[in-house]
Amino acid sequence: MLIVWDYFGVVAQDSFWYTASELATHKNKDEHVHEMQLKADLGQIHWDEYCKVVSEDIGIPLDQVKERYKHHDIKPDVIRQIHSLKGHHKQVLLSNASGEYLLPIMHSLSLDTLFDDIFVSSKMGLAKPDPRAFLHVLDAMQSQPSAAIMIDDSVHNIEVAASVGMRTIHYSRETDIARELSRLL
Repeated sequence: MLIVWDYFGVVAQDSFWYTASELATHKNKDEHVHEMQLKADLGQIHWDEYCKVVSEDIGIPLDQVKERYKHHDIKPDVIRQIHSLKGHHKQVLLSNASGEYLLPIMHSLSLDTLFDDIFVSSKMGLAKPDPRAFLHVLDAMQSQPSAAIMIDDSVHNIEVAASVGMRTIHYSRETDIARELSRLL
């Protein structure tokens, strides 16, 4: 079985994302920040350019923006579950993110070693919920959709993963990830 984990909201979360979104909304810059985030997620702009936009749009110095994005809250229950499945199932990460941003942070937190492979939208040029993002991972891992489980906190991403034939788990704070995985494995 192939288990495909989402990063933000499932494995970990950078707490500054919520602060930046809230500040951008108060300054009527939320659409601009969202547009630039999508460009960074698709690899159309560099992470540094995205941070510069956020800095200008929310009024926080650039060095502070970059530093605050580095703080990630790891979900211990999810990490334990990933460790418990290691060696028994292929596990990969599929995240909408800038690789220049996410990969060094995952390395510094030793999260990169948890997965057999890491798929980042900026490197693929595809972002969830585009069905091609899921199909890209399945193809690269030589897995049939029915032999794969997608775990994501976005209902929309889960719906699209299911539409391509993957089994799915919608993750939330209330999700008993061990129970849900044992049900599907």
